[in-house]
Amino acid sequence: MPRVSQDYLDAQRTEILEGARRCFAELGYEEATVVRLEEATGRSRGAIFHHFPTKLDLFLAVLERDAEREAARWEGGSFADVLAGLAAEDPDWATVVIEQSRRRRTDRSFRARWQGRTDLVRDALHTLVDQLRPSDAVAIVAFSTNARVLRETTRVSERGDLHAAIDRLRPDDSTNLDAGLTLGYRVARDGFREATSNRVIVLSDGLANTGSTDAAEILSKVREEAAKQISLLGVGVGSQYGDALMEKLADGGDGFAVYVSDLDQARDVFVHRLPATLEVRALDAKVQVTFDARTVKDYTLIGYGRR
Repeated sequence: MPRVSQDYLDAQRTEILEGARRCFAELGYEEATVVRLEEATGRSRGAIFHHFPTKLDLFLAVLERDAEREAARWEGGSFADVLAGLAAEDPDWATVVIEQSRRRRTDRSFRARWQGRTDLVRDALHTLVDQLRPSDAVAIVAFSTNARVLRETTRVSERGDLHAAIDRLRPDDSTNLDAGLTLGYRVARDGFREATSNRVIVLSDGLANTGSTDAAEILSKVREEAAKQISLLGVGVGSQYGDALMEKLADGGDGFAVYVSDLDQARDVFVHRLPATLEVRALDAKVQVTFDARTVKDYTLIGYGRR
């Protein structure tokens, strides 16, 4: 069976998103049936659902792609200018926004999915910044199709600037985990501080679907950075979570991985669990435990293999 290149899959995904967007704008969510989506995208249902497991996932991806484009426009120009520009260059933009608003009012499942993918990450990062000491430093990197620096390394004493950068985070249409980690580690190396804990914290669904998706290749980069005393914390979010990849990356990155499904869990990770691991007392430490055979008949090792 011939191997399909990643470039082909990325192009196919983009075509599906563009066609589906026109379909949702013209017909609305309910009337955009699978048959209509096939007609609008020029792709079979098999191709569509290869990239997006459900119609809701497809609609959310369309909205996330729009949100990324909108965020880029907000970086310059007044509120009125931005709205006028978006409406002028894209007649479907306002229709899609209205349909999103309607779904948020009438569909509890959609509302939970949409808010969960944005509010959870932002709230978690706000919580983290508020827990750190003024002398600590944080940089913020966002990634979707590409990765970009939202905020260069900034002292936590300047919390206002960090919170403003966090508020600019928007859900995006894809997960280029490789690009996000590569840029995240580069920024961490640039801001490396001796005799302190240097850590990359990645919040993601762990479903690498664009860029390099080879787990072994991504893992090799993480191991290389871990050897330079930069550890990794993987925080999984989203209803579809690639736990296997995130755990491998965290293990290779001399860190650990957790999954959070709501705001309370996210706050627990950053308020209670993370501070206990931030102060590094030793690197590559190992403990050898030997049981007295006269006392211990049997034992089970729990936790190390799946940190």
